Amino acid sequence: MYNLDVLLKVEEIHSGHYTCTPFNDLGTEGPSAAMKVIVQKAPVFTITPNNLYLKKLGDTLEMPCDAVDGTKDHRPTIVWFKKDGTPLPLDRIMIQNGNLTIERIQQSDDGMYSCVASNEVATITADTEVAIETTSPRAPYNLTASASHSSVTLRWMAGTGRPNMEFHIWYRPADAPEWRTMKILTRGVTQATVNSLDPGRIYEFMVLSQDKKGDGMFSKAIQIRTRAVELNATSALAYYATEVGSDQGENVTSAQQYHSPLGSFQQIGPPRNVSVSPSRDGYLVTWEPPDLGMEDLLNYRVRWSQEGKEHLHGQAEVTTNRYLVTTLSEDTTYHFQVMAWSNRGYHASSNQFVLRVPGYRSIRAVALGVVVGLAVLVMAAAGSLYVRRLYLKRRDKDKEETSS
Repeated sequence: MYNLDVLLKVEEIHSGHYTCTPFNDLGTEGPSAAMKVIVQKAPVFTITPNNLYLKKLGDTLEMPCDAVDGTKDHRPTIVWFKKDGTPLPLDRIMIQNGNLTIERIQQSDDGMYSCVASNEVATITADTEVAIETTSPRAPYNLTASASHSSVTLRWMAGTGRPNMEFHIWYRPADAPEWRTMKILTRGVTQATVNSLDPGRIYEFMVLSQDKKGDGMFSKAIQIRTRAVELNATSALAYYATEVGSDQGENVTSAQQYHSPLGSFQQIGPPRNVSVSPSRDGYLVTWEPPDLGMEDLLNYRVRWSQEGKEHLHGQAEVTTNRYLVTTLSEDTTYHFQVMAWSNRGYHASSNQFVLRVPGYRSIRAVALGVVVGLAVLVMAAAGSLYVRRLYLKRRDKDKEETSS
């Protein structure tokens, strides 16, 4: 008996059914049972999900995904998973022909998803993002900074792929308590330069993401020191003339005229003494104008949110120092804040005012219960008096009959 091994460079044309027929000088007893050979290729996506799905709470979402691996008789395995490692909600999902359907969308469904196609040869992945409309934008990340004498250039990565994202830079000297802000006027831009900073001073920076649903989360804060300037008589004059005097249109004639550009850092102050009080038509929010930057004031923005919830409950833009909120839920605590915006895109936020809206329905129910209780007591007293009068009247009548 001889063993014959046939070694081939396998190609797709080698797919099929094979048999082995042994024989010798006496003949053969026939071929072996047929063996099916499948030549597989690495899987290739034929359908991939969109980059982003934006859904409302309670909606149904279907994300398509399909792949092939070179043969009609065999398909790669397709699975879905969430990239943050949380399990898919088995009671609300269905995977059919590679497509993932999520029913009754919930807040926890927000995040990145992966469709994975695999066989014995290779594994491929297609990613997509599900964003819930009420979910605040994710925080920017990978924030980096580079400094000159009077400016810092920031670069960052957006935390989400949503359209129409805005960013605001929050910054302050590391030894100062008050934050200042700068709005990035072009949507989607992920770098900016903050100017008019002090030389040789440490500054702290954060980036805030924002969309039409409100503010998201801050990036991690970073600190960086601006480059120092040696302030001898000549260099101070040259620095102030180039870095400061050119911006302010001043003629610098001596080193003694050099001043810190800290004043230009203070763009606009926060609204003061914010208060909220009930009125006939709702709740009236009032405040006093900022002490700093009134000549550059563009408008005020009033924002309020329910305690314990990340997203805003409401917001409004006004040019006066009052705003009427007509609808608030009973038995709920709200946080109010007013922001002053300048014509150059800077803004400053007031301290928060906390308002507790009482449960008027409960109060009315208690009051109604008290009224009903008093009514029952009055009726009981009246009934008791009536019975007593009947008793006295009958007793007097019995006395008269006995005496007669």
